[in-house]
Formats: sequence, structure tokens, C-alpha cells
Amino acid sequence: MVKRRKKKISFKKIRKFFVELWKKVKGWFVYLIKQFLNLPKKIRYIIYVWSIVVLLIVIIIVASSTNNKYLSKYEQIEEDINYATSVYVREKALYPLQENKLKLDINVLIDENLMYDDDIKENKCEGFSVSYYDDKKEDYVINSYINCKNYTTREYSDYK
Repeated sequence: MVKRRKKKISFKKIRKFFVELWKKVKGWFVYLIKQFLNLPKKIRYIIYVWSIVVLLIVIIIVASSTNNKYLSKYEQIEEDINYATSVYVREKALYPLQENKLKLDINVLIDENLMYDDDIKENKCEGFSVSYYDDKKEDYVINSYINCKNYTTREYSDYK
């Protein structure tokens, strides 16, 4: 039976490995820069322009994703209004038709204790929900619209 020796990994070996790796990566980048500078001027300018275009696209994508995070709290308020309206129409046994939709103001939902006004007052929002009973689905269709200091739901002005 042969005994295997355990290899000792020392700090010096790890450090040496990373130093050599750094030198190789640095050398590779220096090589790329030299090759880039050897290209004709026109091609370098084309690469510069395309680099700027790609950078702008990345910036637009990042900006749009952060904008969605900003909108999530307003979407949550709309969902809360939808839920409160659903509870309200079910408790009151209301069945508005699609031709004659029920428009319910946020203040009514707050007065009925179906919503809390903390989020609404904090964001300085006003709004309403529009609901009707769909016979085909046998369920309520509820859409909420809010107008806050920094956000307004699409189609808010259509129902206002």
C-alpha cells in the first residue's frame, strides 16, 4: 500500500500563482493595446464610435431597470386599491355592468376602513378605481388609477 503525501499549499505558492497570473493578464492587455494602435486610423475611429454606442445602450438599459424599481411602490398602491375595491363590492353585493361601471374614490375606501391612508398621504396621491362585473368570467374586473406627485397611471385622465 502506497501512502500519498498531502501537498502543502503555502501562502507563498498562492501569492506566486496570482503574481504570475497578473503578469500574464497585464501582458495580454498590453499586446491588445499595441495591436489596436497598429490598426489604421479610420478603423480605430469606427471602433470608438461603436464603443460609445454600446456604452449608451448599456446606460439606457440600467436606467430603465432602476426606473422600474421606482414604480413598484406605486404599483403596490394600485394593487391595494384593487383589493379594497374587490372587498367593497363583494360586501355591498354590487354588480355594476360593463356599460355602467362603478367609479369608487379612494376616500370612500379609506372611510370604510378597507385601506390605510399612510401610503396615499405620504406620496400625495389621489385616485379611484373603476369596476364592473363580467358575466362571462363570473368575476369582477377592477382597474385602479392614481395621480401622485411623481406618478400618474396611464388612462387616469380618461376616467377623471
